[in-house]
Amino acid sequence: NDLRSLRDKALVLLGFFSALRRSEIVSLELDGRSTFTITDRGVLLKLSATKASLKTEDVAIPRRNDELCPVAALESYLSASGITSGPVFRAVSKSGRILDRGLDATSVRHILGHRLLGIGVEPSKFSPHSLRAGFITAAEKANVPDHLIQRTSRHKSVEVLRSYIRVADAFEENAGKFI
Repeated sequence: NDLRSLRDKALVLLGFFSALRRSEIVSLELDGRSTFTITDRGVLLKLSATKASLKTEDVAIPRRNDELCPVAALESYLSASGITSGPVFRAVSKSGRILDRGLDATSVRHILGHRLLGIGVEPSKFSPHSLRAGFITAAEKANVPDHLIQRTSRHKSVEVLRSYIRVADAFEENAGKFI
C-alpha cells in the first residue's frame, strides 16, 4: 500500500476501465482541462479535445464491488497522496514522496512494464495501448453491445472499434467450433 503501488493501481485500472489513451491518462488533472468528478455511482471523466476528437468528451466509469474497482483505487491514491490540485498521476520519489511533476506518456509504459513483471508476465507483449485494446476485447468477449463499448472508447465507427479486438487463442476463438 505504498504511494507508488496505489498510484500504479489507480492508473492501470482507470486506464483500462475507461479505455483511455496514455496521453489522456497523464493529462488528467484535478483542476484542469481534463478533469473528473467522483460520485457515489462512479467517476465522470471530462476529457479535453484531442486530435482524435475536437470536442470535450465525457466518460462514465461505474463503481464495482471488487478489488478491480477503478473508482476505489483512484480514491485510495488521492487520499494517500494528498493531491488536491494539478496533475493526478505524478512521479514518486525514491523515498516514496509524491512530487509536483506529472507523469509523461512514456512513464505509463514503464509503470505497466514494471507491474507486468511483478506478476510474472512478459511486458514486451504489451504496451499502454493494451489497456484500451484490452478493455474493448474484454467487453466484446463479455457480449457487451458495440454501442456501449463505443460510448466508453469514444470510437466513431464500429469498424475502427472492431480493429481493437485481440484474439487470445485462435483455436478457441474460431467460428468452426460453433458449426
